[in-house]
Amino acid sequence: MSTLYMLKSVTDTIAMPLIFQDGSELAVIDGGFASEGENLAAKLNELGGRVKYWVLTHPHDDHIDGLYRIMQFGFTADEFLSPFKESFSHDLHSRTVRQAEKSAIPYRQLFENDQLTLGNTTL
Repeated sequence: MSTLYMLKSVTDTIAMPLIFQDGSELAVIDGGFASEGENLAAKLNELGGRVKYWVLTHPHDDHIDGLYRIMQFGFTADEFLSPFKESFSHDLHSRTVRQAEKSAIPYRQLFENDQLTLGNTTL
Protein backbone atom coordinates (compact mmCIF):
# COMPACT_ATOMS: atom_id res chain seq x y z
CA MET A 1 0.00 0.00 0.00
CA SER A 2 1.24 3.47 -0.89
CA THR A 3 0.83 6.45 1.38
CA LEU A 4 1.47 10.15 0.80
CA TYR A 5 2.32 12.33 3.80
CA MET A 6 2.25 16.12 3.54
CA LEU A 7 4.03 17.42 6.60
CA LYS A 8 2.53 20.43 8.31
CA SER A 9 4.89 23.36 8.36
CA VAL A 10 6.37 23.95 11.80
CA THR A 11 6.73 27.65 10.99
CA ASP A 12 3.27 28.16 9.45
CA THR A 13 4.73 28.89 6.04
CA ILE A 14 4.11 27.41 2.64
CA ALA A 15 7.02 25.00 3.02
CA MET A 16 5.63 21.48 3.30
CA PRO A 17 7.76 18.44 2.52
CA LEU A 18 6.02 15.49 0.89
CA ILE A 19 6.87 11.88 1.70
CA PHE A 20 5.68 8.97 -0.43
CA GLN A 21 5.87 5.57 1.22
CA ASP A 22 5.42 2.19 -0.40
CA GLY A 23 6.28 -0.66 1.94
CA SER A 24 9.62 0.13 3.51
CA GLU A 25 10.72 2.54 0.76
CA LEU A 26 10.41 6.32 0.99
CA ALA A 27 10.68 9.18 -1.46
CA VAL A 28 10.97 12.72 -0.11
CA ILE A 29 9.88 15.54 -2.40
CA ASP A 30 11.31 18.85 -1.33
CA GLY A 31 12.33 19.47 2.23
CA GLY A 32 10.92 22.83 3.18
CA PHE A 33 12.91 25.49 5.00
CA ALA A 34 15.88 24.51 7.19
CA SER A 35 13.59 24.94 10.20
CA GLU A 36 11.53 22.02 8.86
CA GLY A 37 14.55 19.69 9.09
CA GLU A 38 13.91 18.34 12.60
CA ASN A 39 10.23 17.69 11.86
CA LEU A 40 11.15 15.95 8.60
CA ALA A 41 13.85 13.89 10.34
CA ALA A 42 11.39 12.82 13.06
CA LYS A 43 8.82 11.69 10.47
CA LEU A 44 11.46 9.79 8.50
CA ASN A 45 12.60 8.03 11.68
CA GLU A 46 8.97 7.16 12.47
CA LEU A 47 8.62 5.64 8.98
CA GLY A 48 11.81 3.61 9.22
CA GLY A 49 14.32 6.14 7.94
CA ARG A 50 15.27 4.45 4.65
CA VAL A 51 14.99 7.00 1.83
CA LYS A 52 15.28 5.79 -1.73
CA TYR A 53 14.89 9.18 -3.40
CA TRP A 54 15.44 12.80 -2.37
CA VAL A 55 13.57 14.73 -5.07
CA LEU A 56 14.07 18.46 -5.48
CA THR A 57 11.57 20.35 -7.62
CA HIS A 58 13.55 23.59 -7.65
CA PRO A 59 16.26 25.23 -5.54
CA HIS A 60 14.38 27.84 -3.53
CA ASP A 61 15.16 27.85 0.17
CA ASP A 62 11.61 26.77 1.08
CA HIS A 63 12.14 23.60 -0.98
CA ILE A 64 15.82 22.70 -0.59
CA ASP A 65 17.06 23.81 2.83
CA GLY A 66 15.24 21.08 4.77
CA LEU A 67 16.84 18.40 2.57
CA TYR A 68 20.25 20.00 3.04
CA ARG A 69 19.68 20.13 6.81
CA ILE A 70 18.72 16.49 7.23
CA MET A 71 21.69 15.40 5.11
CA GLN A 72 23.76 17.26 7.69
CA PHE A 73 21.95 15.22 10.39
CA GLY A 74 23.28 12.08 8.69
CA PHE A 75 20.22 11.00 6.71
CA THR A 76 21.12 9.42 3.40
CA ALA A 77 19.28 8.26 0.30
CA ASP A 78 19.94 5.98 -2.63
CA GLU A 79 19.73 8.98 -4.99
CA PHE A 80 19.35 12.76 -4.98
CA LEU A 81 17.22 13.79 -7.96
CA SER A 82 16.67 17.21 -9.51
CA PRO A 83 15.54 18.57 -12.89
CA PHE A 84 18.79 20.55 -13.09
CA LYS A 85 22.25 19.52 -14.23
CA GLU A 86 24.56 18.64 -11.37
CA SER A 87 26.70 21.65 -12.35
CA PHE A 88 23.70 24.05 -12.25
CA SER A 89 25.06 27.35 -10.97
CA HIS A 90 22.82 28.25 -8.06
CA ASP A 91 24.21 28.66 -4.54
CA LEU A 92 21.58 26.56 -2.74
CA HIS A 93 21.63 23.83 -5.37
CA SER A 94 25.44 23.66 -5.50
CA ARG A 95 25.71 23.55 -1.71
CA THR A 96 23.17 20.72 -1.47
CA VAL A 97 24.84 18.72 -4.27
CA ARG A 98 28.17 19.04 -2.39
CA GLN A 99 26.50 17.85 0.83
CA ALA A 100 24.99 14.89 -1.04
CA GLU A 101 28.46 14.00 -2.33
CA LYS A 102 29.85 14.16 1.23
CA SER A 103 27.00 11.88 2.30
CA ALA A 104 27.74 9.45 -0.58
CA ILE A 105 24.34 10.11 -2.18
CA PRO A 106 24.59 9.89 -5.98
CA TYR A 107 23.09 12.74 -8.00
CA ARG A 108 20.86 12.18 -11.02
CA GLN A 109 19.16 14.73 -13.23
CA LEU A 110 15.47 14.05 -13.83
CA PHE A 111 13.93 14.56 -17.25
CA GLU A 112 10.36 14.87 -18.48
CA ASN A 113 8.58 11.48 -18.44
CA ASP A 114 11.19 9.84 -16.19
CA GLN A 115 9.65 7.25 -13.93
CA LEU A 116 10.73 6.24 -10.45
CA THR A 117 9.93 2.92 -8.84
CA LEU A 118 9.08 2.94 -5.16
CA GLY A 119 8.07 -0.46 -3.85
CA ASN A 120 5.19 -1.53 -6.11
CA THR A 121 4.43 2.03 -7.18
CA THR A 122 5.65 3.87 -10.25
CA LEU A 123 5.93 7.61 -9.84
